[in-house]
Amino acid sequence: MEASEEILLNSIASSGVTIPAGVSSVKDLTPATLFSVSSQALHLIGRQNSPFPASLPENSVADRLKLCSELASEFKSLGFIGDISFHKFLYPSEEDLYELIRFLVGRLSDVEARKDAIRDSKRRLKTPKESLADAGLLPRKELSERQSDPLMVTQTPEQSNQEEFNNGVRIPIGGADSSNETSSGEQDVLDLVEGVRKSSLRDNFDHGQQSTSPWVHLNQMNCKTETLQDQKEMLAEKSVSSSVELQELEEKLGLLKAAVEMASDDKHPNDFYVNQLNDQVKAKRGKIVEMETEWIDKRKALEQKKHSLEENLRTTEPEAYVKYKKVEEIELKLESVLAENKRRKDELIVLAAKAEKQPKLQPRRTYIQRVEEITKNSRKQDADIERILKETRELQLESNSVQERLNRTYAVVDETMFREAKKDQVARQAYRILTNIHESFEQIAENLLATDRVRRQVTDYEGKLATMASRSVDIDKLKANLETITRENDLLEKKLSNDSSQNVG
Repeated sequence: MEASEEILLNSIASSGVTIPAGVSSVKDLTPATLFSVSSQALHLIGRQNSPFPASLPENSVADRLKLCSELASEFKSLGFIGDISFHKFLYPSEEDLYELIRFLVGRLSDVEARKDAIRDSKRRLKTPKESLADAGLLPRKELSERQSDPLMVTQTPEQSNQEEFNNGVRIPIGGADSSNETSSGEQDVLDLVEGVRKSSLRDNFDHGQQSTSPWVHLNQMNCKTETLQDQKEMLAEKSVSSSVELQELEEKLGLLKAAVEMASDDKHPNDFYVNQLNDQVKAKRGKIVEMETEWIDKRKALEQKKHSLEENLRTTEPEAYVKYKKVEEIELKLESVLAENKRRKDELIVLAAKAEKQPKLQPRRTYIQRVEEITKNSRKQDADIERILKETRELQLESNSVQERLNRTYAVVDETMFREAKKDQVARQAYRILTNIHESFEQIAENLLATDRVRRQVTDYEGKLATMASRSVDIDKLKANLETITRENDLLEKKLSNDSSQNVG
């Protein structure tokens, strides 16, 4: 029971409810802490029109009763099964605390499940292009021949003017024009990586010429080249991100300088700068519209050109056209697979973070053993109940048969004694005694049945008394609250009578 109470508290705490200090299990909750936890949980569920206060008022008992009654009605509207009123919050027992916290945990889990379903539905409604844009992936149509061909691993960056794509950002590897497109910091990093790669390739190549197995060393060189290539991509990513951050900071600095100049300029009013900015915005909007129209025209022209080329390819080389269509399908599948992979990685990161935040519980084997023990005890109790019911039925049948035999015997004796009582005075007295004995035995049987019913009622009342004693209701506190409410009602009646007399006067 203590483990289950701890699990309930951990579950409601993971849902965003702050557990008060000093509360380690459900039985440690007081009326004030129970009210605080319930108020926070209802706020997270979103069923409150006006939020409850963080704690119960200590001065006014009437306010406490009112707030607890409203809280009970909120629980009832959420579907709480059973009787619930203010006394479950002001004077709760351990059983009441367990039921209320378990009900809140169930409703909070339902709310989280609905939120997850809404997020999944929104994610499914996105188009493939939007999913790719959210994932930050772009199709990589050009594959590096240097990585696939082992004979091209000794090619230097000056001989190959290739380019790589990293999340849609163009990063030049080498060439004469790369210095114009990259910053000095990026070029230094790339030159350093290329120098390391060339030196490693040169050493491996020289060693491969002297070795008797050049293909083994060629594979080693390929592995080292791929490792250095990955390191170069990581450094390039860092340099690109740093350059983007630097550009954003420079833009912010320029905006701040312009704002300071505008604020410190006394020659022109603020409306002048506002109008100037509006003119710039209008000009940029017009430029954007022009660029959009130009892009639409170019896209139409390119689509027409693409369509004509496809038609020409289909008429001239149908086999190449079929292969081209297959390549397009493969690219679409690749994009969808990459997007799905990115989405699942993001979900894995989120789930891993949630798993780390979850409290460390006991191993699942422990709960399985407990469930097995409970099931075993339940089966044993079911067998005992069946055995008792069988014995009860047998006793009932035996009792019925004995009673029927007794009734038949009494009927025969009664008839015989009655016949003899008509003839003899002694038989008449014996008949009266027989009748009295029969009535006495009937009364004894009825008394036994009544005693059995009373014993069962006593057992039921004892169980109810034990339940009430476990609730630990403070009678003195109830009396004090009742007296306080009575005094407050008397004061309110006096105040109302005074107000009414003043109005009449």
